[in-house]
Amino acid sequence: MERHEIIWRSRKISFELQRKKVRNINMNLKPDMTLMVSANDQVPLDVIFDFVKSKGSWIMKNTGYFRDVQP
Repeated sequence: MERHEIIWRSRKISFELQRKKVRNINMNLKPDMTLMVSANDQVPLDVIFDFVKSKGSWIMKNTGYFRDVQP
């Protein structure tokens, strides 16, 4: 697994990238606020970065939710 970071609206988003046989780019936010992204080996890294950036508002909303409900 590879760790990557992008900047979205001056906020840093860190995620772990797993390359495996999947048809789409998949994203999973775990309750410990770890963002997991899986994609096929043929998908270029800049396409994955653009995908994560396009989901930036969703990521921030849901990390805020998990932060609020964690003890």
